[in-house]
Amino acid sequence: FSSSVHDGQASALYYYFFMYKFLKPTEREDLLLELKNEKYRKDADRIIAILLLDESVLYKTIGQCLFIDESTIRNWRKRYV
Repeated sequence: FSSSVHDGQASALYYYFFMYKFLKPTEREDLLLELKNEKYRKDADRIIAILLLDESVLYKTIGQCLFIDESTIRNWRKRYV
């Protein structure tokens, strides 16, 4: 395989296994309500990251937007799921 084909297949597998809707509708609603009432930025960032992951936004993109490390986001997801 050429590297571009291999990379494309790896990306597709990554999305299939890791970037799927994992929140139930009620969990999503609960998180949105919690986010609305959250006073502390760190906790709000954690909720935002989980909601964005559920929308298939990449770890790298979330990290860049929230100015946090990808490993932090992975840890939050592991704790949440």
